[in-house]
Amino acid sequence: MASVHLLGRVVPGEPKISLNDLPSFNWVAQELGFTFEFKITLCESAVDVECTLPQYKPEYLTEVHRRSFDLARTVVNLAAFCEGYGWTILFEHFVDDSGVQTPFIARDLDLAALCTTYTGSVDFGKILTIVGTDPTLMRHLNDLIQAITIPHESSTSCARAIEGLKHMIARPDSSDNAAWRQMQEALRADKAYLQFITNASREGRHGKHHRIEGDVTREVTVRAWKIMDRYFTYRKRGGTAPLPENEFPMLTG
Repeated sequence: MASVHLLGRVVPGEPKISLNDLPSFNWVAQELGFTFEFKITLCESAVDVECTLPQYKPEYLTEVHRRSFDLARTVVNLAAFCEGYGWTILFEHFVDDSGVQTPFIARDLDLAALCTTYTGSVDFGKILTIVGTDPTLMRHLNDLIQAITIPHESSTSCARAIEGLKHMIARPDSSDNAAWRQMQEALRADKAYLQFITNASREGRHGKHHRIEGDVTREVTVRAWKIMDRYFTYRKRGGTAPLPENEFPMLTG
């Protein structure tokens, strides 16, 4: 057997929270054909989720993180519900089966490559001024980033962000169909391309949570990232004229 750990903390850090004698949990990974066992320790707001499994491989980390986050967040949420505190949880380090500890952070370099409107400090201030003076756009951007920071949120968060951009582009009092058409024209993305994002999360956004295949959630996130990037460019250029056809090929499918 192998054991790995995700280490984190409850924030805000004060008042500190400790819970004793928490039960362990088993989760059957049907695709892998074995069972994960999770043991949660919460002491002085420090969180340690130990995952025991028959063997550890780096490709298992995504599942380890998802289940560890779900369980640790549930522990903290139940305490928050009882105490009335707005606690949340962050994982900051991973300890592998050989005991090596490394920083843990969600990062996707493939998504980073899709940001073309600004790079590093180049045009960052210009985009910051656009977003920082628009509270609604702030929320839509936050929704999008949640897609890679909170497990199981990618499809719902991406769809919410993209639908929000639709309302920002459309003329006031437009019907929903007209608003989608205006977005398609402004950002040069066809109906099927956008519907793929929104359709994947339809049931989840209405409280019917179900498992969505990983390749679907990945494609949803990639498409949403491209749309947000195009929206930033659209706003940087004034936010009135559609993006030019010679610079922005139609996003299709």
